[in-house]
Amino acid sequence: MRRFTIDHWYRFLKQPLHWTVAKLSTPEQCEHWSDLMPMPLMTWELWLARDIVADKLSRI
Repeated sequence: MRRFTIDHWYRFLKQPLHWTVAKLSTPEQCEHWSDLMPMPLMTWELWLARDIVADKLSRI
């Protein structure tokens, strides 16, 4: 499972993020697009922190 996650992360990193390629016409669309882009980064950080959180919860 860990290898699967890492392989997909590297594949994501090699792809262009298309941040400037998107054809957005309203400020709301631009804001929504910018909100969507950090989601994979946050998911990766949460996945990496799972052991730390489990350790903290076991001490409570």
